[in-house]
Amino acid sequence: MLNLSETQASYVFNSEAGQGLIRAGVNVLPFIDKFPKDTDLYAMMTTNPDEIKALRKNMQNNTDSGNNDTSISEKDNEVDDEDYF
Repeated sequence: MLNLSETQASYVFNSEAGQGLIRAGVNVLPFIDKFPKDTDLYAMMTTNPDEIKALRKNMQNNTDSGNNDTSISEKDNEVDDEDYF
């Protein structure tokens, strides 16, 4: 149905968040995107329901305390060079 090679399918099935395929015309390009989670941009773009719930809770707690920090956590921001190769 999808006409994917075994290698291409590995980027879609049983893959981690931030991995996938982009179809550009007849080309199918794999990607791995390790985006820093401690940024406002990540907070606006995430589609992970657990992260959205945590962000909303964080925002509410910060609003109550006067803090404007919307990040998820520093530990989630760690990316190794090997993640890109």
